[in-house]
Amino acid sequence: FFFALIASVVCAQLQESHWLFGFNGEVVFNDNIPQDVGTGPLYVTEGSASISTADGVLQFYTDGSNIYDNTGTPMPNGNVVQGDDSSTQNVLIVPQPGDDAERFYYVFGVPSQIDNNGGTVDSGLEVVLVDMQSNNGLGDVVEGPTILTESAAEMLHATYHANGRDVWVVMHEMDSSNWHAFLVSCDGIVQHQISESGRYFESADFGITAIGSLKVSPDGNRIAATYSDFNEIDLQDSTYLMYGSFNNTSGLVDIQGEVIKYTDFSHQGYGVCFSPNSELLYWSILSNPPGLYQYQLDVPDVAASEYLVSADLGGFGSMGIGPDAKIYIARGGGSQFLSVLNNPDLPGAQVNYEAEALPITGFSSLGLPNLWMYPYPDQSVLEEQEDIDICNGDEVELIPEATIGDYLWSTGETTESIVVNETGEYWVEISNGCHLLSRWVYNVTETPKPEIEFEILPNVICEGDEFSVEVILPIESWMWSDGSLDNPRLFTDEVKPIVLSEGNCTWEELPELTIETKPTLDFPEFFEFCDDEELRITANLPESWEAMWSDGSTGSEFTAPEAGSYSLITTNVCGEEEYPFEVLANPCACEVYIPNAFTPDQDGTNETIFPVFACDPEEFTWLVFNRWGELVFEGDITNSGWNGNHQEGDYFCENGIYNYVLSVNWLNGEVQQFKGSISLLR
Repeated sequence: FFFALIASVVCAQLQESHWLFGFNGEVVFNDNIPQDVGTGPLYVTEGSASISTADGVLQFYTDGSNIYDNTGTPMPNGNVVQGDDSSTQNVLIVPQPGDDAERFYYVFGVPSQIDNNGGTVDSGLEVVLVDMQSNNGLGDVVEGPTILTESAAEMLHATYHANGRDVWVVMHEMDSSNWHAFLVSCDGIVQHQISESGRYFESADFGITAIGSLKVSPDGNRIAATYSDFNEIDLQDSTYLMYGSFNNTSGLVDIQGEVIKYTDFSHQGYGVCFSPNSELLYWSILSNPPGLYQYQLDVPDVAASEYLVSADLGGFGSMGIGPDAKIYIARGGGSQFLSVLNNPDLPGAQVNYEAEALPITGFSSLGLPNLWMYPYPDQSVLEEQEDIDICNGDEVELIPEATIGDYLWSTGETTESIVVNETGEYWVEISNGCHLLSRWVYNVTETPKPEIEFEILPNVICEGDEFSVEVILPIESWMWSDGSLDNPRLFTDEVKPIVLSEGNCTWEELPELTIETKPTLDFPEFFEFCDDEELRITANLPESWEAMWSDGSTGSEFTAPEAGSYSLITTNVCGEEEYPFEVLANPCACEVYIPNAFTPDQDGTNETIFPVFACDPEEFTWLVFNRWGELVFEGDITNSGWNGNHQEGDYFCENGIYNYVLSVNWLNGEVQQFKGSISLLR
């Protein structure tokens, strides 16, 4: 066997390379290097989202209220998204899985939970579908909005399903402990998973509980969120950082721990972000006091691992992982810089925090684009090739590595494996209905069986004679089946096969030979005729045999001149045999007919044999004997038919010739005896 893994070519994945955020902020990553490109088109306090092609061409962007094409023009139906630019994670863009043409995108939105009058908003998660082929290729909303939940906190994120292709969209419900995960596949939103875990998000004045953000870790196995709980008695917020596990196969959330901080009124936790390796967690606090904290997740006491990365004035807003695997941080207060964690996978001071790392022409506010795709999963299709050599006449089962999905073979079969016995190329493609998961190619070749010759002497072999067999082969790897290497080799009556091998192939070959027997014939001892019939007897002989009758005539037929005793001599290459027989001529005034053969094989035809009389006898006895003279059946006028069974037991008599004696008492007082033979054939 020979294996080769061939990965299909994968284009650069730059869907999140174009950032539009804050007050006219715009950054583009070229070759993983962020570049400020001047004054951007958005003017938002908090959340936004944008999406590009895999090659980095901007498709569209949104502030959560309107969707804009890549020329900055609102899409004709793009004002249906209910997200608000003052919602922390107000909007999220998910490309339709399996859409290689980059045509369809789902846009999810959650509203601000504080209205213009300072009250709370009772609305939830909604989604619309954008078709980039609409509006002359600039895109437009073609479906939605569709309401998915009745309420929602201002937090919305996504991660890839364990299959690396479908996408989980995750959010939290208000006045509940429920997390919602919606699975997006090529068939749309196909699954809704609800998990009750962690703290209860309670609606309150000022909507502070709803403010915060959540993130699923880059490896898809962890989740974290921050939110605050306003206490009206002492006018303090309890600010929480929750963390736990996310099952990217089932969509289940399990909150396993939390860190609590107390801050002044309206100054609460705002952003969370995992390190690219998913082992560290970062938490941003807005102000009074501001703070950027790091936590190690693989230690027994997460809270005790707290490290203050920075307490810069101005506060810390949203955080996101860039295509360069660095974490970028929005700075409140109209800063013209983004802060950066240059080594976010390293604990403590090794994180290399840089406050004014990326200058921008616009102004930073609290938000960054809602980034979720890092690291983009390897969606290349692995093609595995396997060369298989089969032996001449053999078959092989082609079994790809076990994968859950739909199978399609080049033969048209849809089973998980196929059996083939012919050379050629065979392939199987395994898909999950949306995506091609793997492709296996099998090149089946065949090792031909060597040509074998046997020289057998003498040319004519009679039963019991000794003969020799010589093996003539173009290869030396062979032996007799009993391990002998004699060549030639002597045998009597029965020859053994040889076993030959070449490469991984082994064959067994039996020499073809004919062993002649003596001219033994199953020939009757009696032939009975009517006294006016021609006394003609026929012997059924193989073509190679010769026959001589007692009068010296030859051939397979003999006509007796009269009743009496005669003989037949049969001859072949292995000798001769003599068969004496008697010809009987009986008066046939009242004819008696007994068939000379019957076939009691239970097929409904010729099952019994019995004498047939041309006139009624007074009585008769009919005795049937086997060739050794044993009585096997006795019949009379009340029971004349023989079914081929032995009279001493209900078992079949063997095939062969059976002699009979029929004694008849006629109504005129005459007594007559008939003798003959019957062939029993099953």
